[in-house]
Amino acid sequence: MTPLNESSSSTIQPMSAVRASRLLYKFSIFTVTVHALVLKTTSLLRLAGVVELKLFEAVAYSVAPNKGGAGE
Repeated sequence: MTPLNESSSSTIQPMSAVRASRLLYKFSIFTVTVHALVLKTTSLLRLAGVVELKLFEAVAYSVAPNKGGAGE
């Protein structure tokens, strides 16, 4: 067995401020990107739902027999 010394990879070394800053920067970019993708996906799904509803209403009104509505 070899003795563990200070230069061994098993010791925990403190992270330098530059490395921590870079890591935080990368994490913030990642977070903003994921947030933007979620917002874009949500808005696209909402738009698809509205379009689907309008198409469904158009088909339903064109297929349904005209029995007179509240306007008559």
